[in-house]
Amino acid sequence: MSENKNNLKPCASFKGFGGLDLTSPIGSGRLQRLKNFKLLQDGSVIKRSGFSHFCTVDGEIRGEKVYSDRGEEVILAAIGQSLLRISVADGGVSASDVFDSDEGKISFFEYMGELYILDGFKLYRYLGGTSVERCAVYAPLYGKEWKVDTRSGVVNEPPNALGPRIRVTYYAGSSRVYFLYVGKKIRSVDALYGNGVLIPKSYYTLNADMTEIVFHEYYFSGELCAYITLADDEFRDFGLEACDECYVFDAFECSRVFAYGDNEKGKLHVTAPVSEAEMAKQNEIYGRSEPLYFPKGAAISFSAANGISAISRMYDRVLIFSEFKTWFTSSLRTSEGRARRGLLLSSATDTVGCPSSNAVSLASGDSPVTVSHGGVYKWSVDEEFEEEVKLTRLSEAVNSCFDKDFVQNALVCRNRGENELWFADSSSVEGTLLVYNLESKLWYLYDGINAERLFEV
Repeated sequence: MSENKNNLKPCASFKGFGGLDLTSPIGSGRLQRLKNFKLLQDGSVIKRSGFSHFCTVDGEIRGEKVYSDRGEEVILAAIGQSLLRISVADGGVSASDVFDSDEGKISFFEYMGELYILDGFKLYRYLGGTSVERCAVYAPLYGKEWKVDTRSGVVNEPPNALGPRIRVTYYAGSSRVYFLYVGKKIRSVDALYGNGVLIPKSYYTLNADMTEIVFHEYYFSGELCAYITLADDEFRDFGLEACDECYVFDAFECSRVFAYGDNEKGKLHVTAPVSEAEMAKQNEIYGRSEPLYFPKGAAISFSAANGISAISRMYDRVLIFSEFKTWFTSSLRTSEGRARRGLLLSSATDTVGCPSSNAVSLASGDSPVTVSHGGVYKWSVDEEFEEEVKLTRLSEAVNSCFDKDFVQNALVCRNRGENELWFADSSSVEGTLLVYNLESKLWYLYDGINAERLFEV
């Protein structure tokens, strides 16, 4: 697991405003340069709201998420082995120990109507309050209709890097079956069916190297289906376990989870679609399992110079950013609205990227906005040429504010109530924060907000 160095420090109460400052380099008009004020649509100026202390928590933050828990807005945070639930309404904090480890980054992500927590290869589902449960995940159909009594077979679905279970189907016809090849080191055979009938465990055993199911004096023919638990080293993917960021493309049955941010930031791990039919088959033996499937060994590789720094949705596609370069995927859904298998990447630009995973947010619709070298950009699909990405720079009037330090440490958050985007520099001593109004297209300058994180609530 990668190590997360960030700490959540106590918030200080804000005592006042900086007053009027006509030297701030915000826009070309006089009123747009008023610090801690903003210009309304009718031309009037109002003072911005202040802020006050919310709550204090101690310890290294391993991950956090704003979430609606049974109708109440809360912030969930992992610290050590504990899950903290912080009420947005009153700042009340409750906690309980739920994790096996107290090190490394934890990722919270919403997928198919559930909130999950990924800790290495261990997946938890959030149940409410400070309760979670460890999840079983999809057991892929590793081998499909393999020939019996041969020591080879084409892999249909690789093992799931989130869990050790696989399935293999065989077809023998009228031939007698003496052994079933698996080719992976087996921890246990959970169930074995012959022509739809459960075969007693006393009828078979494993060979010496634990890679085959061997029948004794019993012989079988027809169709066989094996439900198998693999040894740990056969399914675990340490590249995935080192990832500290998850992004979800949320589109019902077309949803995908993207994991990135490993030690070299050179791998992109993407979930594969799971069919309802195959999910139902494995549920017959394993009970409820989560439809999350990271195929082992299927990560997309990027060069060290173009390591992934951020990901964002753009309509029915996904933008993948490095510091100076950006790619975009083909549509993640077919023309029939189903999940598209495979992931075709195209280059969006070789000169503009997004250096920080926290420096991107969706604006109106599904157009992302990023803080990049060169300023703030809005990304969209070209209306005439749908396979091309269009960039619009929003920061022409304020580019001098987005210096190298700001770009490298940028935080972006959408204030939906005010239809604004907030841009903060987490390293700023003055607590500088720039605000862009999406409706008026005006910029404002706030100070005194020393933010390490910004949450949309």
